[in-house]
Amino acid sequence: MTIINWLQGGSDPNNGSNFEMIRDWWGKLSGKEVVVAQRLIPDNGEVSQINWDRQKFDDQLVMFNSEIRGITLYWQKSLSGEERSFTPYKLELDTIQEKLYIYPQSQRQVVIQVGVPNVNYTTVSLQDPELLVTGSGEEKVLLMRDRDRQIAIQLPLNATTLNRLKELL
Repeated sequence: MTIINWLQGGSDPNNGSNFEMIRDWWGKLSGKEVVVAQRLIPDNGEVSQINWDRQKFDDQLVMFNSEIRGITLYWQKSLSGEERSFTPYKLELDTIQEKLYIYPQSQRQVVIQVGVPNVNYTTVSLQDPELLVTGSGEEKVLLMRDRDRQIAIQLPLNATTLNRLKELL
């Protein structure tokens, strides 16, 4: 997990640049579907113990006009809607999961998660697949095929993909 942290008045030398990365990420949410969830921080302070599974009061919406002015994060729920805001004392951006954790100044016992909805992947398992490589040069394709189930998976083998595959093997 790659986490970018910002703390109001923090002494970390990267605090300013981390805030700018968060500002860029927040600005790119405009026009995107997001989930806004709010949870109480456990008494022991262990935020990692919070259950972020969807709950009925979580809000899934398309965010508009997302921007940061000063340290306050502004946004709208609709183009014509009223402007909403969060003023944090701390921000944590998970760049892998595309989730921002906002610790509001006004409610120190609360953390707000704003991020893109979780993607559910379909997993396909191939039993004893046929493996073929087609194409030549930079345009090779790995074909994995299960004839009995009539499933085929194609993986372009450009230089980057091929190197990653070699590293994993």
